[in-house]
Amino acid sequence: MGFKQPLAFRQGWICRLRKGGVVRSLLESIIPSTNNSASADYAAWRSGFLWDRLGLCIWLSFAILFTFAVRDLYNAVFPLKELEGFPAWVHDLSVPVYGLVALLLAVCLILHKTSFGRRYPEFLFLGLSWSLTLTPQILASMRGFALPDLLAWTLVFLIQATLIPVRWEFHLLSQLSLLFYFYGVNSVLRLTAFPVKPGQPELSIFALTIFMYMVWVCFICDLAVYLYERLQRTEFESRRQAQLFSTLFPTICEIR
Repeated sequence: MGFKQPLAFRQGWICRLRKGGVVRSLLESIIPSTNNSASADYAAWRSGFLWDRLGLCIWLSFAILFTFAVRDLYNAVFPLKELEGFPAWVHDLSVPVYGLVALLLAVCLILHKTSFGRRYPEFLFLGLSWSLTLTPQILASMRGFALPDLLAWTLVFLIQATLIPVRWEFHLLSQLSLLFYFYGVNSVLRLTAFPVKPGQPELSIFALTIFMYMVWVCFICDLAVYLYERLQRTEFESRRQAQLFSTLFPTICEIR
């Protein structure tokens, strides 16, 4: 009896928390709901949608990577005025970043075609996101500096939110992982400053403007994904109930 009461108490709290919007979505991603088959049907649709859009994101990532590689190759032959002020270490990091990211994208593309990719698209989503955001950070740390690549981060998070507007929890996890590395790991490694231009003072990675910019970008992306998915789930349940009613209606008429 002493065991059953705490268990029932915990289950009661979980049911209360499920009634909340954001909290309910987070809990259902960790503790799957078994109330009815509608939740299972929606989860299956969402998983298939995520897997399908991941293929598009991988190919789009290849295209974006190729265009930036061509730009840097062109800049090596015909220097672009817009890149003159970039520190030398940024240019030196380009080749290993392009090479390693391309390799990781190829791995993601292969996994996408396997049964593992179809069964666990959420993990493939995280792998793709971290390949694009964390790989340059790790290589920069190995070179002895921090890399506040705001342009790449914004591009990745916007692509994720636009093309894969489901599972906001994993969008948030991918973002928090990057911020943890940028602020946490770099702090442990004492890489808390980076040069902007030669001859100018270094800036701190804890600059308020950088932090505020990334927080708002992540918040807007996650909010957009959350609202879209909530709308899709509502429409999915409405269509399912309408189909169920249309199926039962002829049977009811026959009984009468």
